Formats: sequence, C-alpha cells, structure tokens
Amino acid sequence: MPRIANYLAAGLMLAAVGCSSSTGPETAHISGTVLLDGAPAAGVDVTFMNGEYSAFARTDGEGKFELETGAAVGDNSVYFSKIEGQGLELDAAEGMDEGQLMAMRDPGLPAARVPRQLIPPQYSDPAKTTVHFDVPGAGADDVEFQLTSKQVSK
Repeated sequence: MPRIANYLAAGLMLAAVGCSSSTGPETAHISGTVLLDGAPAAGVDVTFMNGEYSAFARTDGEGKFELETGAAVGDNSVYFSKIEGQGLELDAAEGMDEGQLMAMRDPGLPAARVPRQLIPPQYSDPAKTTVHFDVPGAGADDVEFQLTSKQVSK
C-alpha cells in the first residue's frame, strides 16, 4: 500500500509541475469587427503580432472576428488580408499566406486571373501596417478596426 501512495504522490507532483509551466506570452481574449469604408468586411484575415507570437482570425459575413488563441498582452501590430483570384482559399493558420501564393503564381496568367490583395498595403503588409493595438490583460470584446480602401502614398 505505501508503494501506491508513493506513485500517487509522484504523479500529483508531476501534474502540478506540468500545469505550472508556461510556453508563451500571457494572452487575452480579443474579438471585434473589421469595417472597410464603413461597411462590414467579410472574409478578411486578421492577424495580431507581438514579437514572436501571432494570433489569427477570419471575419464572418458581418465583419466580426474572434482570435482563436487570444493575442499577446501589450502592443501588437495588426494586419489584414483578403486575396481575390483563381478560386484559391488562403488559410494562414494552415500555412498558406499571401507571400506563398504570390510566389506560386504563373507569370503567363492573364492579369484578371492573377491573385490580388484587396486590402491596401498600409493594412495588409506586416512590415508596413499602420495599425497597432494595445491588448489589455483583461482582453477586449468590442475592438473595431475602421479601414479605408484608399491607399496611402508615401
């Protein structure tokens, strides 16, 4: 009987150690709406990036999104993407992103069939995005991003 108690105690200690370890930054629940020129933006990929951590969602028909894993607490760059063309479905969560799609495109395709980004670069380019969001520790359920289709010239 003491042997069983020792195994049980060891198992409980391992479980406690396993539960207390952290493998990433503190995250918080984020959901909200994306508007493009004042209208709900359906089918837009929304990505929050904080250092090495990113979180992803896709807007529904009403422009609403909910990040799948929560966003890292603190300052996040936020970028948006919606690709049109060739009937391909992009899924950043599965590894297919705009850069990969553009690398695969056939230069012989007519311009009308070449995939194109529908969101202007000031929102869609991760290196150039002008959108930042400070994620509070308690999270936020009413985040609203108002994008415009007009490109900013530099």
